Formats: sequence, C-alpha cells, structure tokens
Amino acid sequence: MSVIDVDRTRSLRADRDDARDAAGAAASPAAIALPATLRILFGGEMGNAEIVADTAGEVLADHGQEAECVALNDQPVNELADLGVVLIVLATAGEGDMPYLAEKFWQELNADDSLSLEGLHYAVLALGDSGYTYFCGAGVSMDARLAELGATRIAERVDCDVNYEAPANEWIAARVEQLVRVPGDASGDEAGEAPPASSAHQLAAAQWTRDHPFSAKLLAARLLSGPGSAKEIRHYELDLAGSGIEHHPGDSLAIVPTNDPVAVQRFLEAAGVPGSARAEGETIHDLAEQRWELRFPSGALLEAVAERAPESELARALAAEGHAAGEEWIRDHGVCETLRLLPAPLTADELAAVMSPIRYRAYSIASSPRRCGDVVHLTVATQRNPADAPLPSGVGSGYLADRVRIGDEIRVFPLPNRAFRLPMSPESPIVMVGPGVGVAPFRAFLMDREQTPGRGPAWLFYGDQHEATDFSYREEWQAFLANGALTRLDTAFSRDQEHRIYVQDRMRERGAELFAWLRDGATFYVCGDGKRMAADVDAALNEIVAAELGVEQAAEFIETLHREKRYLRDVY
Repeated sequence: MSVIDVDRTRSLRADRDDARDAAGAAASPAAIALPATLRILFGGEMGNAEIVADTAGEVLADHGQEAECVALNDQPVNELADLGVVLIVLATAGEGDMPYLAEKFWQELNADDSLSLEGLHYAVLALGDSGYTYFCGAGVSMDARLAELGATRIAERVDCDVNYEAPANEWIAARVEQLVRVPGDASGDEAGEAPPASSAHQLAAAQWTRDHPFSAKLLAARLLSGPGSAKEIRHYELDLAGSGIEHHPGDSLAIVPTNDPVAVQRFLEAAGVPGSARAEGETIHDLAEQRWELRFPSGALLEAVAERAPESELARALAAEGHAAGEEWIRDHGVCETLRLLPAPLTADELAAVMSPIRYRAYSIASSPRRCGDVVHLTVATQRNPADAPLPSGVGSGYLADRVRIGDEIRVFPLPNRAFRLPMSPESPIVMVGPGVGVAPFRAFLMDREQTPGRGPAWLFYGDQHEATDFSYREEWQAFLANGALTRLDTAFSRDQEHRIYVQDRMRERGAELFAWLRDGATFYVCGDGKRMAADVDAALNEIVAAELGVEQAAEFIETLHREKRYLRDVY
C-alpha cells in the first residue's frame, strides 16, 4: 500500500485544515459545466468504494445525468483536468495509506508539482474507520492534493466511519441536488429544484455493524500447529444462525474483542489514573476493558504528547517527519508506551478524549456457505508477546485463544469483499498464493468449487515454515486434490532446508506454466502479509511475465490483469 507523502501530510489535523484553506469556499453550482458523462473515480480494497460509486452513478442516471465509474488507477492523471467535474469515492487502507486501486494514480499525482488542475471541479467522499489513528487519511490527502494543484472543491469532503451507508447516501443525494437540473427549470444562475433524495438505488444499511454486532456462538476451536511449531495457528467455528448474514468465499468476519485483564491493569498503571475514576458515565477500568483500543494510540493521543512533551522522541519525530513518523511510531509502540511520555498524568476526562474505540479484528472466512451453511470457519494466528509487554498477546487473537470457551458468544459483523471473489464463470481457472493463514479464503474457494459442476482448474501455492508442524489443513488439501476441486498444489516450507524457499520461489520455478495459465484466462489471487510477501509475489510475477514477453509487454500484460480484475489481492 502506498504511504501518504510525508511532506504534504504532517498530521491529520493539519491536512484537514490545509485542505479546506487551500480551496476556500465550495464552487457555486452556477459555475459548474457538467460533461455529458460525469466520471466517478473510486479506490478501495474491499469493494465498498466501488459499491458507493456505482450507487452514485445509478442515482445520477435516475435523474437524467449519465455517469461512468472508473478505478482511480485507470484514470490518466494528465487527462484529469479535461474532465471538468469528477466525484471521488476513496477508502483508506491501514494507517492512512492509499488503497491498492489508487496507488498508481496517487504516485503520478504527486510526481509533478507543475501539474495544473485549474478548471477541474471535484468532491471527495472518504471511507475509513475512526478506530485507526489516521481516520480517512487517504481521502484527506487526496482532497488536499487536488486543491493544491488548483482544482476547485464543489463541496466539503465527507468522512465516513465503518457504518458508511447513511452519510454516503446523503452525500450522493446532495451531489444530485447540486449538479442535476430538473428539466424545464429556467432559473438561470439559480440551482433548479432539488430532485428527491430518495431513489430506487440506495446503499442499504447493514443490519450488523461494529456498533451493533451479532452475538455468534463459538462451536469449535482447535490448534492447527503441531508440537514444536514456532507458531500458534488456531481454527474456530462460529454459528451465525438467526443473523441473516449472507457471506461469500472471499469475505471476512469482524470480531469485536475485549481487552485482556493484564493489559487493562498495565494501561491503568501507565495512564496514572485509578480504575475507579469515571468518564463518559463509566469507570475507566470498564472503558479500558470493553471500549478502548489499547494497542494502537490515537491521533489525538499523539498530538497530546507532542504538545505536552515537546522534547520527547515522539514529538521531535512528528515535528520533523509528520505522518510518516506517526505511522512508524504506532507500528512499534502501543498506548502504554505513548502515555508514559507525558510529564504528568491526564485526568479521567482528558484521557477519555484521546482514546479511540477498540478496533475490530477482521479475519478471512475459511469456509463456504454451500458446504457449511450458517457456520463460518476462521483461521487465526495467535500473536504472543514477551511476558513484560503491555499486551500479553494480540488483542483479537489472544481474546479468541485465551478468553472464549466453546458455547460462549462472540460479537461479530460481516465484512463483504466483492473485490476478492471467485470468477463469475466457474470454468475459469484460478491461481491462489497464500502463505500461512493467508490460505484461509482459498479453503473457502475450494469448498465452494467442489460443489460446482464443470469447475475449472485450480492451483494453490502454499507456504509456511515447517511441513511437519505448519502444514495447516494438510488432509483437506489432499482431499481437494483427490476430488478435483484442486488441480495442483505447490508448497514452500521455508525452513526445512538450509536455503530458505518461499512461495515466490516456487512461482519462479513454475514460471512458464504459470504464465500459460494466466495467458489462458486464469485469475491470480494473493492473500496474506501486504508489507513484504505481497510485494515479493508481485515482483516474481512481473519477472515471470517479462521472461515470456519482455519488460514493456509484461507491464501491459500485468496492467490488463488488473483492469480485467484477474489480479486480486487481500493483504494486510
């Protein structure tokens, strides 16, 4: 994922202020000349931004305005100013990063400061999660950069939280009211009568959300890792019966955990506030256990430290490097380490003001409803920390492994991912690359494919450390091979030999055959670590195609895979 330009994003608050100041008041509707076909640009990783963009296009069409939805990466930056008016729907990935479908566009947008976007009118709808330190950071930065290059904002940016449907519907209705003239209106420079906000095309609010989760019963849990493994991979089965939740292979399930009692106690010690103190109508202890994020410090907490401890390591780094320093800090430091930098404890109310809501933890669903019905399977790597660490284990993985028993209820909600689905045609071949727990969605894919007559071939690259202890679901992969749901399985156990071997190495060894699959229409899937593994796999794929076609044609071939949605990633 592309990191936001640190020279332009010193902090989230500064970005928001700078963006608004740069463009000034929104343009008057009278000054906007609409093109025959209005372009809606979107970027995201889970498919939500595309859903919102499609809905906006449908509502505009309902009112007589043609629109087309285009991924940001497919929009040439040098043609942007000629569009006249654009609407942008942009989701944030990770800690304020640009999503995969906007990385290329963002890099080009920042490459040339001489680029002029005068004459372009735009509005941004940002999708994000307030539990993250840099809430809607991608949308904030895009808004600021467009204004910096001379584009004119036609409406203030709207930042949507996890439950985005209602504000997104309002934003769409407002853009229709602003941009679409009602036939027969002759008011000249005045905007025509507003079209109705309601439409047959609207985003339906999800029944189960972070703020209103479903209580799913834990039916089964077992350890997948063998004795002596350096890892702790666990399999869970949860019952969604009665929820009405529909899911597809490729979707995820979000877990809303509670914090470990040891972590809560260490947080109270670091904060210097008694657990019996009260804020927001509850005790600090209960807030820390049930509602607050104790791993990742909020942007407000980083700002509080920078203000009150200006000579601290964090404050100096933020002053020098801005967003990049904040992102690096939260990778290596939690809430406790950040609180300890303060020269004096915050009051209970001050503490409540800088704490963010506990983040949900999302896990790829490892089962297909065609085989398992309302029961969903999860494959989770349990993170274990040193004994003296503020958090004894991962917030979500430790919660599932240590504090939930069979029969207990777990708060969950679905996270559909229509950007990571099986091909529409079951005959289409698929290639799956999934090291470690990254194989989870591919188990769901193969469960689904084994129920499908006339299915196409499927190839899995599976990777982990040791075959004897880390080959999760070994018997199931063999069963899929036996029944034909899986055509080919290549494994890479990195530490079973002196020279480490990874999935990308297996890809290179099978390069000519892998290219033939892609040339013949295969969809290429990658799931797992987005910082290293996904980049290594991408580099290997480019090398393989370049060996067959040459560098220039290889770039075109890979670009075609992206455009045809045959190169799909679910990375974290």
